[in-house]
Amino acid sequence: MPSDEAYLKSPEDCPSCGSTKGKRIWNSGWESISPTRGFIQAQCRGCGATWEDHYQLIGYERLEEEKDDN
Repeated sequence: MPSDEAYLKSPEDCPSCGSTKGKRIWNSGWESISPTRGFIQAQCRGCGATWEDHYQLIGYERLEEEKDDN
């Protein structure tokens, strides 16, 4: 199994078999670990191995400024 660093460089590759066929996301919903951390479940399209991709909120970007109608 590759290290976290290796997986982060190629997050579409299977961490079990190394397949480059991509991964299938089981549920597009975010499973919360805490208010700023969560995970999604993934499965290899090649060998069928399953794993969790863990995410951490590191900030945000404002896409549109709120307009004051007053």
